[in-house]
Amino acid sequence: MQEVKAHSLLNKAPLLTRVVGQLFDDEPLNTAPAVRLLNPQSVQQRQQFIQTAIQQDYTVFLQLLPASDAGRVENVRGRIKPLRAGRYLVKTDHASYMVRFDQVRYIAHLD
Repeated sequence: MQEVKAHSLLNKAPLLTRVVGQLFDDEPLNTAPAVRLLNPQSVQQRQQFIQTAIQQDYTVFLQLLPASDAGRVENVRGRIKPLRAGRYLVKTDHASYMVRFDQVRYIAHLD
């Protein structure tokens, strides 16, 4: 009779630990390419253009800073509407963003 060595799960433990560890690694799930940061505009320039965009109902491009360190810079295209307390609503075809003025890094007219 031929003797067959039984391979147990314990013999494979280092390999399994490494593979399972990679599944639960702290890397972000979204591996989208990083947004190219545009030169920030001055406060006066952003304030003036936001007011013009609201009055003229422009479609605008905005580069938004995240509200927390967990977020990332977002490029958004849509229409901007004023809200209370220095906040704005940016409506796109697929989503709406409620942002503070200090989160607007860059704004440009698209129409």
